[in-house]
Amino acid sequence: MGGVQKLRPDVFQVRLPIVSAYFLGTPGSDWVLVDAGTPLDAGMIKRAATQVHGSRSPAAIVLTHGHVDHVGSVPRLRGLWPVPVYARAEELPFLTGQAKYQIGRRTSSAPDLRPHIHALPTDGSVPFLTGWRWIPTPGHTPGHTSLWREADRTLIVGDAFSTANARNPVTLLTGEPAQVSHAFLYLSRSDGRESVRRLAELESQLAAVGHGKALGGAELPGAIREHVRRFDDPLPTQPPRLPLLALAAGMAALVWWWRRE
Repeated sequence: MGGVQKLRPDVFQVRLPIVSAYFLGTPGSDWVLVDAGTPLDAGMIKRAATQVHGSRSPAAIVLTHGHVDHVGSVPRLRGLWPVPVYARAEELPFLTGQAKYQIGRRTSSAPDLRPHIHALPTDGSVPFLTGWRWIPTPGHTPGHTSLWREADRTLIVGDAFSTANARNPVTLLTGEPAQVSHAFLYLSRSDGRESVRRLAELESQLAAVGHGKALGGAELPGAIREHVRRFDDPLPTQPPRLPLLALAAGMAALVWWWRRE
């Protein structure tokens, strides 16, 4: 946890307890933080940034969406790095206190990031990242976005899909088995299906996800297409309770440890 994996010379995955953040940019030059974990992950992200980029602050923070496990550390990190924060325009109401996510009969709020949050450019470019484009991938949230670099067919998925079994949260910790799978929820399942279909058309050679291990290689495009084909199949049976109870105990221990920092 908090470890860094180099996926490309300028793409680094930071494995946090339940999610991943990404550093985009070559060490020694401008770089961008993509997503920021839970409110308890700021220390891990900062240590990983020091390991990769030394004392150089990111030029910006880009958010794939506003769920608390992806934006929770933004307020604390901005106290260290007073940089602009970007998200897709359709996601801004949730990040400025104007709207809440409706999940069944419950609602979920994102941190209010005013006045530091800005809409991504309408031309599809990503600030400070030459060669990258943002792609609308709604479904998980209304304004969810993924990042794409055509030059080496690298995809930063966010939560458009995962590589962890959506019915077995233990894979959040272990990362195994890693396979293209559903996001843990879709606020619009039809939009989610269309977004994954759009990503399948890219024929990516590396997919870096919010939840699970990054996947790559010649088999990846076929795996994403197969996921689209089976998108509406019934999900696997709920896993036994014992692993879930063990996960809950482990997460409680982690929260205690984080709060000691």
